[in-house]
Amino acid sequence: SQRWYIVVPIVAIILGHWSMLMYGLLIKAAWVPEQNACVILDTNSDLLAATFIYTMSFDFLVLVLTAYKLFEPNTNRSKLVELIFADGLIYFIIA
Repeated sequence: SQRWYIVVPIVAIILGHWSMLMYGLLIKAAWVPEQNACVILDTNSDLLAATFIYTMSFDFLVLVLTAYKLFEPNTNRSKLVELIFADGLIYFIIA
């Protein structure tokens, strides 16, 4: 229902996620002619692991919020809204 106490923390989490992704793009790579490919020379594996955990935690939070909204007793919800929430829930469970 776009309540501020839900939206503001989610926006902060999204901004944190974006900053981790942008910072994680800082890698050293070089072209290796023998392999005819670009090879990563150096990266921060701790940051990559933290970004993965952060992403999975954020997806789980969205899953929980979607499930809560879907199973919340509300008789004024249209069938389209129920379908969207159910499909979103199935997507996050699979992902």
